[in-house]
Amino acid sequence: MKHIKVRYNKNFLIIFGKYFLVSIIIITLITSVFFLSLVNSNFNNKVTIILDDDRANLNYVHSSIQSNFDFIKNDLLLLTKNNDFITYLNNGNNSSLAYFSEYLLLHIRSVNLYDQIRYINSTGDEQVRVNFNGSRDNSYIIPQSQLQNKIDRYYFNETINLSRGMIYVSPVDLNMEYGKLEIPHKPVIRFCTSVFNEQEVKKGILVINYNVEDAFSQFNILQRTGNLKQFYLLDYQGYYLRSPTATEEWGNILETNISFAKNQPALWNTIQTKKNDSIVNSKEVLQFYSFSVFDSKFFNLSNVDYSWVAVIIYDNSYISIVRNETYNSLISILAPYYLIFLTIGFFISYNLTTDKIRENEIKTTEKKHNEKILITNALLNKQKSELSEFAHTMSHDIKNYTSIIKQFLDLINPEKNDPNLSVIRLNVEKIDSLLSHSLNLAESGLVIDKKEEINLNKQLHGLALNYREVIFNVKSDFPIISGDQEKVLQILTNIIKNNISHGGASEITFDYYISDTEKTLYFTIQNNGKKIEERYIHQIFKRGFTTSSKGNGLGLHIAQKIALSHGWKISLSNPEKVTFSILIPLSDVKFE
Repeated sequence: MKHIKVRYNKNFLIIFGKYFLVSIIIITLITSVFFLSLVNSNFNNKVTIILDDDRANLNYVHSSIQSNFDFIKNDLLLLTKNNDFITYLNNGNNSSLAYFSEYLLLHIRSVNLYDQIRYINSTGDEQVRVNFNGSRDNSYIIPQSQLQNKIDRYYFNETINLSRGMIYVSPVDLNMEYGKLEIPHKPVIRFCTSVFNEQEVKKGILVINYNVEDAFSQFNILQRTGNLKQFYLLDYQGYYLRSPTATEEWGNILETNISFAKNQPALWNTIQTKKNDSIVNSKEVLQFYSFSVFDSKFFNLSNVDYSWVAVIIYDNSYISIVRNETYNSLISILAPYYLIFLTIGFFISYNLTTDKIRENEIKTTEKKHNEKILITNALLNKQKSELSEFAHTMSHDIKNYTSIIKQFLDLINPEKNDPNLSVIRLNVEKIDSLLSHSLNLAESGLVIDKKEEINLNKQLHGLALNYREVIFNVKSDFPIISGDQEKVLQILTNIIKNNISHGGASEITFDYYISDTEKTLYFTIQNNGKKIEERYIHQIFKRGFTTSSKGNGLGLHIAQKIALSHGWKISLSNPEKVTFSILIPLSDVKFE
């Protein structure tokens, strides 16, 4: 094919712009989908890391609180074995009680965990109380005049009935002094055990008030990101122990009845069901962690549920920061790839544009070529018409003369057996026959006037009526073909006549098959006449070739010319069982 040079003009820019715009849209869509998928994946990974980090911190705080409580239990039991304290329990020696008080003051300063340590006798009167009072330096022993009676307090009544070595642990409570809540509120857990003298007489209870603010402060590790998280600590009933809004805390003790369970009932039901889980969706990110503050291996906890629930709700601004960080990191990674894809799209668009321009140029060239063909066909038709007119005129004029010759031959006395007269008559008849075949040859031409649908079954039925001496076997229901009906009939007639006159056929079989690879219908005509000799196979379609003294060698030649004018071809496909095949493109075939 001749190389077509692409011109970079306005048309080129328009076509290129369309292709490049489509490539930009496709690349952007694919990149966006990929980018969003990566963003979601990376965002979820980062959120998972955050959740896992906070969950690890919660586990650490949980373990730390349990360790502290285990220490307090052991420390409480150890205090009951103090020698000065045992001496006092045995004989009521006040100096021993004073020594014990001094020991408790030193102890509360060294441990740095307790708010109070008290000894309460069996009638509920405080005998010794040491207050930490916020710091080691402020710790002091409460004077006798300020000691209180606690016989009505629930923890006294729960503990006074315990056997030796048993420990009672109170729920988280707000400390009360002189019958009123201490201000500011001070959350405490009381570790209590009954004390006995050496005669196993119960002499009262020993109480350690643990300041729960120490436990609460350990959760501050979760607030390293400032106010970007909302941290809630709840008791087993869903009341706030810690909340970003202080007025929500201690709703059960202060009788405000404010609780997380009431404020967020659906989430509370989920917490009650799943205990430990996280929720991540487009609206919120949160996690909750339920745990017991006491290790059941070390405490006999039968009546009170000491479960706490830590809930972390991540602020939307915090999630936005994480998402934006993910966006920015991925954009910096994917931007070069996007530019590479755009560059590829540019070159693909350029190649498609040049191909399109060349295709349009080829179509334009083909259109001009087809127009030339139409003009050439018109000229050929004109030449054919002129040739036909000339042939008919010549035939008419010559036949006038041969007719006169025949008339004069008829006037000559037929009784004269003159061989010269027979020769004259024979040659005159040959001239007439040659004129007839010349007219057929001129009419066949190389151009067909029009194509129409042809029913081969009807054509063969009509031909069978003209050749009653020959058996026609039509094996198939033939499809409709498109062609010049008169000329197709001439093809069939010429082949049938050849089968009969030259092959001596008494039976002719018509059939067809389709070659999918060649996209061609093979219309076969097979006869039972004598086979064609090998030396004649390549000559039978040549003009003037004949093996009969009476033939003129034009029948098969004209049939082939008509076939070629349709874009078809006739071949001798089996010289042994003489079979002629007409090769018809499937574009000229219609199956009903």
